Amino acid sequence: MTKAEIIAAVAEILSKLTDDHARADALLEAYNAIEPRSIRGDKASRFKGADLGFGPIIARRLRAAGRGEMIFTRSGINSAVNFHPIEVLLHIIKGCR
Repeated sequence: MTKAEIIAAVAEILSKLTDDHARADALLEAYNAIEPRSIRGDKASRFKGADLGFGPIIARRLRAAGRGEMIFTRSGINSAVNFHPIEVLLHIIKGCR
């Protein structure tokens, strides 16, 4: 599966959950199941929260739990983007099959 297909599959799975709190719980559960690693410099195996349409509730809960990695994509203080490892999405797909 390509990264776009993985993101589309997980977006469909998460859309079936009732609210942002349930979606955040599913993502945190997947995060706890994978081995932590740095994703800096590895563009192929990371995704932005905006790719899945993370709302402010989900983004806030993931940041509060210390999940994701802030990476500066351009020069300047406002260029920080919160990236996540693709293994989180793969774990969600695997758990739903």
